[in-house]
Amino acid sequence: ADLERALEITPGDPSLWNWVGLAKSERGDNRGAERAFQKAVELDPADPLYHANLAYQYLDEMRLAEAKREIDTALAIDPSFDLVLVARGRYHLQNGNLDKAIDDLLAGSTANPAYSNAQLLLSAAHYEKGDRLPAAQALDNADRLDPNDPVVATVRTAIAPATVSGTRRGSSPR
Repeated sequence: ADLERALEITPGDPSLWNWVGLAKSERGDNRGAERAFQKAVELDPADPLYHANLAYQYLDEMRLAEAKREIDTALAIDPSFDLVLVARGRYHLQNGNLDKAIDDLLAGSTANPAYSNAQLLLSAAHYEKGDRLPAAQALDNADRLDPNDPVVATVRTAIAPATVSGTRRGSSPR
């Protein structure tokens, strides 16, 4: 409601539209989030953040071609922008290109070492590749960076059976 009131006062502020998009996305209003991010992009097409957030919205909806378009646009504006590198890593992860995903996720986490979601996605990419030790290390990093993120515990729970079943016969899991 506060964001909607702020938009009434300054409807041409792309940052406000971006915040509206984030709020609507968090609440599950995909169409509203998309419209808000598109409005932010329309108002300031040179800001890679708005393209990145629109790309994440599309990735959440498995609209990969549209996500790729926004990722490419954002990278053309700023090739070192950490959120876009992570978005491209996620795009590759969702397409099954694990090596490319890992490269981009490492680049994104290097550009912003405090971004826990990059570590979480990096963990997923390593796990999908079967590289359990780097997956566990990245998951530990994500937990260290954001100890309140419930996704880390959820991922640990989800992969625990695979870790246990991966032990040698006759050995006990530790």
